[in-house]
Amino acid sequence: MSENNVLRVQPAPVPAPTVKAAVYKVEMDDRCMVFPDGKTLQHLLVATEGGEITIEAVYAFNASRADPRLLAMQVEDAREFVRELVGVVYQAKTGFYLTDEWKISINVMANGYQIDILKAAQKTELFLSTGVIWRFVKALLMTLDQASPVQAN
Repeated sequence: MSENNVLRVQPAPVPAPTVKAAVYKVEMDDRCMVFPDGKTLQHLLVATEGGEITIEAVYAFNASRADPRLLAMQVEDAREFVRELVGVVYQAKTGFYLTDEWKISINVMANGYQIDILKAAQKTELFLSTGVIWRFVKALLMTLDQASPVQAN
C-alpha cells in the first residue's frame, strides 16, 4: 500500500465543557434579615443560571410578595465579590466591591455582617449572622466551581 492510500484517522473534536445547573441552599438562623422589605430569611439559594450566579431569598413570611432575587451577577464578577467577602470575614474589617454595575459594601458588626447591595437606584441590605457567614461563602464557592468547568486531562 502506498503512502497516499493510507487512511488517516483524525482525533474527534473535544466537546466544550457544559455548565450544569446547580442550586445550593444555605440554612439561615433567626438573626438573618433583608431590608428594605424587613423580612427574616429561612434560606438563601445560590445558583448558576445561564452564565450568572444568582442569590435568592426564601422568606419566613412574604405577604407583600417581595421579589426573592437579591442578586444576579456574571461569574467573573461573582468570583471577585466572593474573594472580597472572604477577605472581610478573615480580617474582620469593612470591604467594598465596585463595578460599573454593582456597589457592594460588606460591614463587620458585633453580631454578624451587613452586606449593602446597590444596583442602579435600588438598595438591598442583607444581614447575616456570624453563624451562617461561612456557609454562605461555601455555597458561593461551590456554585462558582460548578459554573467553571474545565476539560479533564
